[in-house]
Amino acid sequence: MPDAEYEWWIDQRIRDEYGVLHVTRLFHYGPFRDEKAAERQIDELKRTERYRRATLLPSKQRKQD
Repeated sequence: MPDAEYEWWIDQRIRDEYGVLHVTRLFHYGPFRDEKAAERQIDELKRTERYRRATLLPSKQRKQD
């Protein structure tokens, strides 16, 4: 059962040419009701050229009232 206090998002992690890690939340995908739904979307995104080399991770965030 999904946790009613949280929503799930997808975070993208990419290192630039200087080795600095940049984390971006993909707001145009989500929120998701649970981690499994976010992981299914990640699987779909990894099939595209744009996200093939990026590290995509599910991320939980407390819902705002």
